Amino acid sequence: PAVGSDGRKILMSYTGTGGIVSSQESGGQYFTPYWVCEIIARMIGVETGARVFDPTCGTGRMFEFLPQGAEATGIEIDATPAGIARLLYPMHNIDQGDILNNLHFRNQFDYVLGNPPFGLWWQVSSKKSNVASKAGKVLSQWKILEASIQAVKTGGIIALVVPKNTFTNDRAADQRAQKFWNSNCIVRA
Repeated sequence: PAVGSDGRKILMSYTGTGGIVSSQESGGQYFTPYWVCEIIARMIGVETGARVFDPTCGTGRMFEFLPQGAEATGIEIDATPAGIARLLYPMHNIDQGDILNNLHFRNQFDYVLGNPPFGLWWQVSSKKSNVASKAGKVLSQWKILEASIQAVKTGGIIALVVPKNTFTNDRAADQRAQKFWNSNCIVRA
């Protein structure tokens, strides 16, 4: 269904449950301010016709500043923001699901944009992850970075909002992930 301008304004103001419930209960939900999304879009210069991916898209705010003709795909675990993203951006592909179970994207996107949840410890198969511990524990931001590397084409651009200590922390979990990141990417921050 088409959304009128007043309905669009209301949907764009949705902020989710972030801050209302604990970070674990909300899945680390925090919707990126539109001005940050605009800065990211301008900095990386997404081109018309480009394929764009947001692995934790929320309401699709990163899609707001894409040029016409860009083709975007987003995944969102929470049904409410996924539904809002579908209403706001019907021209793009929004899947309601868990990125941990949607790791089939390989070398498909020119750009990966997003603001993944921070500081959540996820349990994953250590055999299927380059960043997880032997026990299968991984910080959420590292798993999203790994999924982003897998999804982006060679020479593509990844622009994610992550905590400032992501690339400098001395924890063993971070060092393992930093090594994987640095061996697969050129980091410009």
